[in-house]
Amino acid sequence: MTLHTVTSMDSTSGPSWYLAQHATTGRSALFDWLCDREVTPWTPLHIHMTKRTDRVGGIRRTIRPVFPGYFFLHADFARHPIAEIKSHSAFISFVQFGAGVSPVSERLVTGLQRFYPDPLSDSAAIREAHATPDGWLTRQQYQHLVHLEENARPVSRIKMLMDMIQAAA
Repeated sequence: MTLHTVTSMDSTSGPSWYLAQHATTGRSALFDWLCDREVTPWTPLHIHMTKRTDRVGGIRRTIRPVFPGYFFLHADFARHPIAEIKSHSAFISFVQFGAGVSPVSERLVTGLQRFYPDPLSDSAAIREAHATPDGWLTRQQYQHLVHLEENARPVSRIKMLMDMIQAAA
């Protein structure tokens, strides 16, 4: 495992959003650990519905990450060094575009947060977020996200995430 030094791009004033990878089995413990250190983790979640085989007309609802294994991290590297963040066993690495750890567009993260509100919140709020495509995402990004949940292959969703981040940079 290599530790990355903070480049001039990383030392922005105040906290920024970064994209990172986590071990799928330790996500909950990692998120709790980061919150205890005043670092905000966030991952887009959606409700996945499947037919139940044990009940006629029954539906099973599960909450799943949109981009399995990836999450956004709101941190200030002046207060929270990269080495400290990477010290948790469920943290895999930061996603890099070029040399060093680079922040992700705040506008993109805000747009994703608006599109993927907490699935445990009011269903009316979720419908309202889907009804307003203008905002922080481009129309093309929004339309792609609308159909994203229909795609069962996580690799395609992760590639789309990487493309969105590079286009927003």
